Amino acid sequence: MLQFTKNLTKEYSSILIILFAVLFISLPFLSMPIYIDDIYILTYAREILKDPLDPYGIKYTGEMTSYTGPPLLLYYAALVITFFGESEIFLHIFYIIFTLMAGISMFFLSKKFSKLPLFATLLMISTPIFVVMSNSLMQDVPVLAFLLTSLVLFIKGVDENNWKLQFFGCFIAGITFFIKYNGMIIIPLIITYSLLNKNFKSLKYLFITFLVISIVFAHNLLYYGSIHFFNAILPWLGSTKSATGLVS
Repeated sequence: MLQFTKNLTKEYSSILIILFAVLFISLPFLSMPIYIDDIYILTYAREILKDPLDPYGIKYTGEMTSYTGPPLLLYYAALVITFFGESEIFLHIFYIIFTLMAGISMFFLSKKFSKLPLFATLLMISTPIFVVMSNSLMQDVPVLAFLLTSLVLFIKGVDENNWKLQFFGCFIAGITFFIKYNGMIIIPLIITYSLLNKNFKSLKYLFITFLVISIVFAHNLLYYGSIHFFNAILPWLGSTKSATGLVS
């Protein structure tokens, strides 16, 4: 009992340190202007406020190009704008949750595979690319946060034979895909961990991942007549077709 209490106290202390580290790299940049691809997030978020069911309906001219990412983060930005306007400070404040989510998830994931979980977490948080991207409105840190959270829940669920954790881990995996499409790497990671642990039954929970993906794909088909994900990857396949295929 004494050892359990000691470990719990150490865990809380580590999370507190992570919180301070996140605030240290975030608070000085709350008023940082919108830059790089942040403008796409805000522009499409404004359009969502006009028509919530049409995230890709905007038409650009000149050098502006179609947004090739999934829509979930656009809706989150639109929600923040609804209540607080386009204030850089409030937008950055509400993005801190992703940075903290990534840090805490990294800590628990590192506890599974490392003897120095706090060190591994602080190393991630302090890398230049993480610091820069955590203070933008782009998808990179949010997709990392959801990917790590999904992985932590699923792994813990498999280890403890807890179906609820496996279910929610796979549900969050589906959400991850619609924050940034390369978040789909979570699916082979889930499959690999299940196979390595010879826990084949856990793979059945991937149905919730594909259900979430299917619902959004169905919206694309009904609303646009094509699926945004497949049109978005065409440029990577050497196609000259529009990046989204949904706007003109």
